[in-house]
Amino acid sequence: MANNVVFSWMVVELLITTVVAATEYTNHTVGGNTGGFFDFATNTSATNYTSWATNQTFSLGDYLIFRTNTNQTVIRTFNKTTFQSCSMDNASDDDTFQYNGGSAAFGESQTIAVPVTEEGSNYFSDTNDGIQCQNGLAFGNSVNHDLELPPSLN
Repeated sequence: MANNVVFSWMVVELLITTVVAATEYTNHTVGGNTGGFFDFATNTSATNYTSWATNQTFSLGDYLIFRTNTNQTVIRTFNKTTFQSCSMDNASDDDTFQYNGGSAAFGESQTIAVPVTEEGSNYFSDTNDGIQCQNGLAFGNSVNHDLELPPSLN
């Protein structure tokens, strides 16, 4: 009898911990500790961004923190064709956005914070010239609703 009670409480605790929704927003440092760097000498990314994104849970109101440098931009699109082409040439003004750190200097460290404001598929890359995107500086993710957007992002 005591074993059944203990087992029942374990099941209840498990259900409670798996059903609880997000209660706060999260800052995700893109690429983890290696950040969002690209080695132009070898045309390689600092990390496998697709693998990194697969291990994350993204929700409305979160931020993606890109630690990169001033010769890179961050492109966010909701258009899979634009993402797959690694080009903004045929992008629409209402589905593709470019972020940069605002510095005119070249090669300096910078941080770009991109708010997660749309549910569903979001795609990120550096498609300014396509080279970085074609060589792995790109990933897609799916954004959950979890919490409402904070007023500052509405």
